[in-house]
Amino acid sequence: MTAAFPAPQAASVPRWSTPPAGHTHGLLPAASSPVATPADTARWRVHLLGGFVLEDAAGPTHPTHPTHRTRLTRLRSRASMALLARLAMAPGRAHARDELAALLWPDAPAQRSRSRLRQTLSLLRAVLEPPGGPQVLQADHWVIRVRPGTLWCDVPAFEAAAAQHDDPAALALYRGELLPGLAEEWLEDERRHLAALAERVHERHRRSAPAAPDRPPAPGERPGARSTRPARCDETVPVTARLPAPADASFGRGDEAAALRRLLAARRLVTVVGPGGIGKTRLVLDALSSSAHGLGPARFVDIGGLRTLHHVLRRLRATLRTPAGPRALDALTTTLDATPGTLVLDGAEALDGPARAWLAAALARMPALRCVITSRLPMGWADEALHPVLPLPLPVVDDATDLAALAAQPAVALFIDRARAVRPEFHLHRGNAGAVVALLHRLDGWPLAIELAAARMHLTNPAMLLSRFAEPPLAAPGQGGTGDVLGDLTRRGPRSAGRQANLLAVLDAGLLMLPPASRHLLQRLACPAGGPPEAAQQAVLRAASATALAPLVDGGWLSPCRHDAGGCRLGHLVRRWVWLRWGAADRGGAETAAGVPISDCRCAAEALCPASD
Repeated sequence: MTAAFPAPQAASVPRWSTPPAGHTHGLLPAASSPVATPADTARWRVHLLGGFVLEDAAGPTHPTHPTHRTRLTRLRSRASMALLARLAMAPGRAHARDELAALLWPDAPAQRSRSRLRQTLSLLRAVLEPPGGPQVLQADHWVIRVRPGTLWCDVPAFEAAAAQHDDPAALALYRGELLPGLAEEWLEDERRHLAALAERVHERHRRSAPAAPDRPPAPGERPGARSTRPARCDETVPVTARLPAPADASFGRGDEAAALRRLLAARRLVTVVGPGGIGKTRLVLDALSSSAHGLGPARFVDIGGLRTLHHVLRRLRATLRTPAGPRALDALTTTLDATPGTLVLDGAEALDGPARAWLAAALARMPALRCVITSRLPMGWADEALHPVLPLPLPVVDDATDLAALAAQPAVALFIDRARAVRPEFHLHRGNAGAVVALLHRLDGWPLAIELAAARMHLTNPAMLLSRFAEPPLAAPGQGGTGDVLGDLTRRGPRSAGRQANLLAVLDAGLLMLPPASRHLLQRLACPAGGPPEAAQQAVLRAASATALAPLVDGGWLSPCRHDAGGCRLGHLVRRWVWLRWGAADRGGAETAAGVPISDCRCAAEALCPASD
């Protein structure tokens, strides 16, 4: 049976079980509750709320780190992060080894889980206790604990601030949910407890905060008119509606984020459009995460997959914490209109006609509110401003010989960063640079495809993965394409249940939103008749009707041409997927693509690819 925390009752009630009375094995006395270590005296600072950060608190003057300060956003394994979280959240407690093993590996036999715990503890000690550094973890055969004063963690600090009614400090510490992206049963229990506590603190702080003094009326303004001055974000935005904290670094979107901020400053309704996995949500988060954007407090509502008005209203009320009842719609619009800012509606492509019509009418009633929507297709509103998201720029082939310049290009930097998440020793060198460049060209610079390919680097290498793209795109019977290389681009582990866990599923979902004429045009573009593929595609595009072409252009299915600044083409990634979906019924068409063998459809970067990693 999986071990889990008891149900939380209040912030001051310990949720941590105590070792059996009389436990005196080895070095470690028992402790009954979490103890918060002062941040200015701890050796390490562990941030778990809103994302994982492990920071060396000793700073540049520490004898073992004379020139730099360590700051890690991930560890070698997710088990290491979970173990550190468990220990850091209760640093004054002696944790039984059997309890930790059952908690972290509930489905493994007891002997195997204890062996994994020993290995994970060794990996964690290698990070926390570098040569010459102080001891951080104390362990004997029965228990493990944190050496007093060596770790500061934001979770017990947040709980302590909440218990002392220091609401500003508590709200500053709660940057988001506990370890987003890490799926553990005991973490889910803790997430619910901490989110509920943060909501109570937020409400208590809102009720106790004095009303802001009315400013003198501006020249020409009617005395007593309602002020439109935006309030502070932490006072007006419920915890459930705050911008989620990204778990990973972003690359190559700085200029686009600035452009999106400028567009939002000029236009109040903006739709960020692009295909699934292109980075729409991340771009919006990057644009609004800066406190100096001047767009007021931001509220984030995930409506991905919702279709009907009923489900959209339920999600809005639950996220924005507005009351239900006969006047629920009025309460919702009043809440949004009372504190002007920016409303983010993420994933609106599935909304049906009534839901879109109500949303347009509701936003028209709130002229002081800005709204940014992410969608695979435009909303179709008259006052809508579009911000298309393009793939990351492809690395230049000539730069494959300059490793520093190559590693600085956004697509390459993203691939390296995500590969190191599963294979920490991964690095770019002359033996794999050409394969990385060629692989990124095959993936057309799509961030999701790059991330999923990089996540395979613990099982393969760039050259081996690239070689699979030279194979015919064949779907094994009953597997729906999972036997193809695109079927391998799938998240494993805790993040495998997300909306973007499977590349084929993301592409298939976008296909269902296209009209039949656009689907037929996709098929013709993937298998053009006569001439080189790109030139033949241009002939098909010139002859296509605007009705069929517009959804492909608006939805980002077509990539910019390499040789024509204003042209577009069907990229390698989408082309292979179209072959996989339509070519399975026609083996000859799939393998030869109307006279153009797939082995001949090569990008120029593959000439630099060596035979090995």
